[in-house]
Amino acid sequence: MKNMKKIFLIVLVVAVSSCAPKIKAQRLSTDAGDKKAMNITDEWLTTDTNLASKSIIEKIMNHGRFKRYLRENNYKTPKIFVGEIENKTSEDNFPVVALGNKILNDLFENGEFDLISAKDRDRILKEIKFQNDGMVKASDIKSIGKASGADLILFGEVVMEQKTSNGQTLKEYSLSVRLVEIESGEEVSRTLYEATKYSKRKKVGW
Repeated sequence: MKNMKKIFLIVLVVAVSSCAPKIKAQRLSTDAGDKKAMNITDEWLTTDTNLASKSIIEKIMNHGRFKRYLRENNYKTPKIFVGEIENKTSEDNFPVVALGNKILNDLFENGEFDLISAKDRDRILKEIKFQNDGMVKASDIKSIGKASGADLILFGEVVMEQKTSNGQTLKEYSLSVRLVEIESGEEVSRTLYEATKYSKRKKVGW
């Protein structure tokens, strides 16, 4: 009887395991992973973050006003306070923090800028936000400069326009970044990165 129970349990375990969904996992590069992700989503991906950050920094370095700023300051390495990128899309899950961190890291790796330490940056942003009900305003630029000792402040926003028709969706993302001289309040550069995503709804699922 005991043997029969054991055999029954073994058969039951085998039957349950054979019905369980089988998952095959793969380790992919960011680009390869994004290509697969594009089959199931039309949202902003890691590759978009990487491309946007690279493009923005290249445009800043080549911007005529930024070059003029460097000349007028005897090519002194500018000290930058990297503010926040504001999410103005309708997507609550847009990776705005990851985007801001990527720009921050790429500026550091660029080697042409001195950055405010992460600890001081976070402290100053918290203080400013606390005073302004969670918002950083343009009028706060000089306060940030005084508190941080920065020469320039970088901040921006990302917006998205969506158009849908006959099961087709077009998303147009625009990332606008401004670099402002704290003392004068003048823009040193204004750069734009755009990305377009297209998706088509299938008859069954996506």
